[in-house]
Amino acid sequence: MSITWRCPGWAKAVTSSARLQVSKDGETLPPIPLQDKAMLFGRKVPNDPKRGTVRLDHDSISREHAAIVQDFKGTTFVVDLGSRYGTSVDGKKLEPKKYTPLEEGTELQFGASSRKYVFTRSRAEASSRADRESGKESKSTDGAEDSAKNGAKNGAKSGAKRGDAGARPSAHAGGNATATEAEAEEDPMAAFLNDAGEFADLMEEEE
Repeated sequence: MSITWRCPGWAKAVTSSARLQVSKDGETLPPIPLQDKAMLFGRKVPNDPKRGTVRLDHDSISREHAAIVQDFKGTTFVVDLGSRYGTSVDGKKLEPKKYTPLEEGTELQFGASSRKYVFTRSRAEASSRADRESGKESKSTDGAEDSAKNGAKNGAKSGAKRGDAGARPSAHAGGNATATEAEAEEDPMAAFLNDAGEFADLMEEEE
C-alpha cells in the first residue's frame, strides 16, 4: 500500500506517553499509544501502530482519513486529510487540512464510525504528579511535627528552670532560719548548743 500523505517537517517524536482511549458502544477497546511523531488513520493503510499507521475498517473512512501529529514542544494535533465524511472533535467537524491542538479528554470520531477515541496522557505522569504533591504535603507535615516537638522540649526546660528557682532558699530572714535549722540537723554539736541556749533562756524566764 502506497501512502501519499507526508508528515510535516515540524513534527517531532518527543518523550510522551499520550494515547487514545478507544471505546465502541460502551465497550472499552485496547488503547492506541501516540509515541511517534505522527499517527495516520485510514481505510487503506497498514494496521501497524508501532510504525505510525492505523487501519479503520468502516465504509465511511477514507483511504487516508486523518492524522495525529506531535511537535517538538509536546503539543499534539489532529488534522482531517480532506476525508469524505470528515473528522469530529467533541462532536464538531473539523475544517479539512487544518491542524487542531488536542487537550486532555478531547473526544475524536472518524467518519460515521461508532468508535470513539479520547485523547489522554499516561497514568504514569498523573501518578508522578500526585507523588510529588504527596511528598510536598509530607514534608510540610513533618516540619509541623518537628516544630511541635521542639516547642514541647523548650517548654519542659523552661518549667524545670522555674521549679529550680522556686526551690532555692530566699536571702531574707526566713531563708536564713531555714539554713540554720538545716545546719543544726547536719551537725550534732550545733544541735546540742542550740538546745542548751534555749534551756538557759527558759530558766531565766522562770526566775
